[in-house]
Order: sequence, then structure tokens, then C-alpha cells
Amino acid sequence: MAGTRVASRQAIHAAAVPWGTLRPALAVLFFAQFALGGLLFSLLPSYGVDRLGMTMAAIGPIVLCFFLAEMTLKIPAGSAVDRIGQKPLMLAGLLGATLTLIALPFLRHPVALAVVLFLHGTSVAPLWPVVLSYTADRVEEPHRGTAMGAVFTTWLSGLGLGYLTSVVLTDHPVPLRFGVLAVSWCVALLTALFTLPRRSVRLSRQELIPFSPVRTTVEIARSLIGTPRLTLGLFCQNWAPAMFMFVLKEYLEKERGFSPTHISELLVGGGCMALVMMLPMGRLGDRFAKRVLVSGGMAFAGLLVGVFPYVHHPACLAALVGLAGVAYATVLPTMNAVLVLHSPPSRRALQLAAFMAIEQCGWALGPPASGVLWVRTGPSSPFFIGAAVLLVVAGVYAVSPAIFTGSREARAP
Repeated sequence: MAGTRVASRQAIHAAAVPWGTLRPALAVLFFAQFALGGLLFSLLPSYGVDRLGMTMAAIGPIVLCFFLAEMTLKIPAGSAVDRIGQKPLMLAGLLGATLTLIALPFLRHPVALAVVLFLHGTSVAPLWPVVLSYTADRVEEPHRGTAMGAVFTTWLSGLGLGYLTSVVLTDHPVPLRFGVLAVSWCVALLTALFTLPRRSVRLSRQELIPFSPVRTTVEIARSLIGTPRLTLGLFCQNWAPAMFMFVLKEYLEKERGFSPTHISELLVGGGCMALVMMLPMGRLGDRFAKRVLVSGGMAFAGLLVGVFPYVHHPACLAALVGLAGVAYATVLPTMNAVLVLHSPPSRRALQLAAFMAIEQCGWALGPPASGVLWVRTGPSSPFFIGAAVLLVVAGVYAVSPAIFTGSREARAP
């Protein structure tokens, strides 16, 4: 009996998350997100206004060029990852991102800035398909929630630290500020070059499907249409938070009288709660029913958002935002582990990229809807509509067990 228990424990340990194998990808992700967080959310707006004499209204569309390139090229990048391999695409993307960042401080014309930012987004497009497919390839299904928790903890910490570092360096010379971010890209590039495995563990030449843009488009469309509840759920669960997050700062300033400093502290607190809980909640998703955790976490988030307009006391608002961070951490790692179950090994990076594109569409279309609701139906309406959408998605997930078992093709050896 004792020998059986020891053997069982050894088997569980052997099947656990291979952290040594995942660390290179996590390190690359951290340094890449550090550079992106510093550039997009802090350095670029202040640089455009203070050094180039541009208005914030002009900076917005220019930054949008990055997000458009990164979003629209994510699916082609995923297809290329499946065919060429994870490491070559990662190295090419990191090299392009480094070179385009180095070019940015030498630009003075808005059109040139927009073009280089578009190229920067093009270079960054393979990052997430590589990281997620790399993680899914090397972690067995019972432990993918834990691994995804680590991935998104790394993402959030890199993004946040990059932003804070860029804010701290606001009064320093521009070359230093760009140089810190360029060094981060270089560290990511060297890490990928010397630590990522040379070849993918997933596909051999015999397993590669013939490349065809039409065939690829048809396959992706068929897979998304074949899981309508999952596809619509992914869109809506990102569209809803994009609506109320877009107006959150304005709402707290005008409806609650909060100062910008207080709002920043509130959001940082919520982000820290999400960061701390991401890995434990991912591990929880491996041990309990994914459907219960995802639908429960989403329903909890919907309730929190729905009561938000009725909460006025600063301490209660802080608690509410902290709980929202916990709800976010509850859903994100487990939901991404579920997406792997719908991604066949022969086109895993491509399928995951398609799912991410659906999510990004939700984030992109949320702010315009939020602005219309704010003007026509009042400042609280984005929160109420967002809460209702999250509750509906939670209900759909709760009665859809097939979403959490995955596709037959993806489960096949």
C-alpha cells in the first residue's frame, strides 16, 4: 500500500507543470510586456505631446495603428508558427520589435510615427500565439490552468512594471527612456535565442498541412461557427468589461469626485489582487470543475459590476474593485486552458490566435458602445449593460458542458 502511494505521488509529480521548460517563454513574455507597457501607456503619449507638439487627439489614432496591426496579423502569425516553428517566429518578431523601437525616437512626422508603430505591431503579433502554443505543447491538460495562471501573472506583472518604470523616468532624457525599453526587448531576444528549444515538439514535416490562405480561413471559420456559444461568449466576456473600463475613470471623477491619484490607487489595488490570485485560481481550475469555476467567476464579476453604481463609500469601492480583480483571476487562466481543448495540435497556434482575435474584437468594440450609452442613457448604463452581459454569458457557460470538454480533434493523440 505504501509503495502504491509513493508511486502515485511520483506519477503526479512527473506530470506536474515543467517549470524549467516554461521559464524561458515566461521570461521572454515578461520583458516584452515590460517594453510594451512602458511604451504604449506612458512614454508614447507624453513623448508625442511634449516633444513632437502633438495633441492627445492625434496621438490616439497613431497608437491605434499598433493595435490594428497586432490584432489583424495575429491569425496569419499563428498559421506561420504552426508551419515554421515557435522559435523562428519568436526571434523574427523580437528582432523587428527591437529595431522599430530604436527607430521611434528619431521620427518627427506623425505619418512616419504611425507607419513604424504599425510595423512594431506586426513584429509583436507572433508573441502570444508562440507563448500560448508553447505552453500548451509542454503542459499536460490536468495542469494547464496552473500554467496559464503563471503566463498571465507574468503578462500582468511585466505590463504593470513597464508602465510604472516609464512613469518614474518621465523627467529623465528621452534617449534614456527609450533605451530602457530597447534593453528590455534585447533581453527578450537574447533569452529566446539561447534558451528556447530549437524545434517545436508538436509538428514534423509529415504532419504539416498544405498552406492555403483560403483553406486556412475556411477551417478557422468552420471551427468558430461550430462552437457558437464559445465564440459569442469570448466576444461578449471581453466586450462587457471594455465598456465599463472605458468610462471608469470619467465616472469616478464626475460622479464620485475622486482625484486622479485616488483613481490610480484604486486601479492598482485591483490589478494587484488579480496578479496575486492568478496562479492560485489557475491551480484551482485544475482541481475542480472548469465549468463551475468559469461560470461562477463570471457571474460574480457581473454582480460586482451591477452594484458598482450604488456604492459610494471609498473603502467599499476599494473592496469592490479588489473583488473584481479576484473574479478576473478566477476566469482568465481556466478559460485559456479551455481554449487549448478546442485547438487541434495540427493548428494549435492558429486556432488560439483566432480565439484571441475574437477577444480583441470585443475589447475594440466595447468603448464605442460605452460612449453611446453614456450620452444617450446616462453614466451608469455601461455598468448595468456590462453586468447583464456577463451574467448572461455565465448562464450560457453553466448550461454548456460541451464547451469545457473541447473538440474531438483537439483531444486526439
